[in-house]
Amino acid sequence: MSLLNSANAGYIIAALCMVFSAYVSRRMHYVHSLHQKYGSFVRISPIEVAIADPESFTAIHKIGSGFTKGPWYSEVIDGREPGIVFITDPKEHAVRRRLFSRAFTSLSLRENWELVVREKVELAVDRIRADALKGKADILKWWMLMTTDVIAHLSFGESFKTLELGEKSSYIHALEMLFTASMFRREVPWLFYLAQYLPFQYPKELANAGHIIGEYASMATSSRKGNGHSANLFSNMQAASDEKIEYSLTPEKLQSEATNLIVAGSDCRIGSPIRPRHTVDRRRGQLGALFRIIVASLTCG
Repeated sequence: MSLLNSANAGYIIAALCMVFSAYVSRRMHYVHSLHQKYGSFVRISPIEVAIADPESFTAIHKIGSGFTKGPWYSEVIDGREPGIVFITDPKEHAVRRRLFSRAFTSLSLRENWELVVREKVELAVDRIRADALKGKADILKWWMLMTTDVIAHLSFGESFKTLELGEKSSYIHALEMLFTASMFRREVPWLFYLAQYLPFQYPKELANAGHIIGEYASMATSSRKGNGHSANLFSNMQAASDEKIEYSLTPEKLQSEATNLIVAGSDCRIGSPIRPRHTVDRRRGQLGALFRIIVASLTCG
């Protein structure tokens, strides 16, 4: 019994450490420190192993490896229609990926969206420079606003104009809450569900963030019927689906993909244009390279 209690205590302590490190945006550094201490393979939960070994990584992620996504991908969507990120069936994933390939080719993105993205990159760099000339500039803030406006334009057919306003919108606030909620749901799901019933506003906002982003996703998919196939990215996706009689992209599936794009496009793409030595002083000469980085990041998985 003492061994069992010790194991349970160890799991609780490990889970709390993981939650705290994720909350302060240090999760990857914490896991890295575990690898430095214990080696390339570290068990970080009863059902999860962290691997820091290039050969193993390649073997796991190569096509036809036999390794599929774990149960977390099904649990995190909480019964909702899975988007391509959360599809665990390799065959279903392959069909969905082919369906979306047209909209995310470099050629399609450049033909339909290069001017839009370039305009927002230029505006973001100008706003950074203006702040820098006054003393200091919060580069992360402006990249966040830029990626939000880019993904909004690609998703909805129009920008949220956060770059012009220079401040976060309710959409960004909902995104930030969603990222925090996802962290709690992943690391301590029981605490996430319990917190929803507490008489405090913050847990309720965390729980409601997914619904708010879902409403934005619904707006995006409704906008696909706009002015032709370049109205937004989802018009191309729907057109590709209409050509494949054997596979129907239902409104629920389309909305789940919109949610994925909105969240991923506004979050992880922020890091794409941020590179060492990409300073404001070099902004004009590097603007073309910056755009190519953004396009490359949009076309990656």
